[in-house]
Amino acid sequence: MFQLVPQRFGAEIGLMTGLIGMAGGVGGFLLAAGLGVVKQHAGSYAPGLWLFAGVALAASLSLSASSSAGACTGPRPVRRGSEPWTCRSWLTR
Repeated sequence: MFQLVPQRFGAEIGLMTGLIGMAGGVGGFLLAAGLGVVKQHAGSYAPGLWLFAGVALAASLSLSASSSAGACTGPRPVRRGSEPWTCRSWLTR
């Protein structure tokens, strides 16, 4: 993730790095706190892990659908040779 930040957000690199770090920190806190709450109420970590797996799957499907619909933003990268530019080719680099 951090490798793409300077390429996509050259002028806003500090802002984007901060937002990505914040999202990781909040996600790490919510996962631990959420699993603790589920363990207290259900007596097992399994329901919480299934819940987070479902959220991750929904997020993955949502990102996959948006990238295949051509919802690619940001500046276009420099073309290499005769390779045509597509949103998917930019995301897989």
